[in-house]
Amino acid sequence: MIYKKINDVMKKVGFVTKDTTVGFGNNSYKAVSHDKVTEIVRPFFADAGIMIVPRQTAKGISIDGKTSKGNDKIRFEALYDIDFIDCEDESKLTVTIEAHAEGSDDKCAGKALSYAVKNAILKVLMLETGENDEEGVKNTIDIKQTGMLAQLIADTGTDIKKFCEAYKINTVAELPSGYFTQALHQLQAKKKKGNVDEIKDNSN
Repeated sequence: MIYKKINDVMKKVGFVTKDTTVGFGNNSYKAVSHDKVTEIVRPFFADAGIMIVPRQTAKGISIDGKTSKGNDKIRFEALYDIDFIDCEDESKLTVTIEAHAEGSDDKCAGKALSYAVKNAILKVLMLETGENDEEGVKNTIDIKQTGMLAQLIADTGTDIKKFCEAYKINTVAELPSGYFTQALHQLQAKKKKGNVDEIKDNSN
């Protein structure tokens, strides 16, 4: 069933970093890109046998306008149904997303589609972005979780400096909470296999 498979994916990935800047000057803000979300979740969806099929449900609306500097601007708006499909039994979960994009070329329709798919994935998987939008701070692991990881790092002979570099942190205690399960599973797998190879970069 698609619901069980989505839940399984939720257990494996829980954090996405904001990797791009949208807008300019005082109107700019940090956001998670479609490519970043796809890069992170695609392997898990492939392993679980989940396909994502987006559908534009009606003709989009294009609105011609001008930027504050007087340049031509296009705003494209559309409504999409994003299907999450179980490849085995063909059960599906459909999420309806309204999306828009602005620009000065013919890429607005594609941008709106990417935005719709990205947000459907983020909401269905309840993914953290690593920042408190109200306070602008990251939620980090607690003392108990820090101790668990530190012990596993020692048990597996992992270079703690390289571990921190992989997650772009200065100390283990600074690890964003959304990465805890991922780091824990990696270290536990290394301990089980007796593998002392370094943790790969997982913070992208």
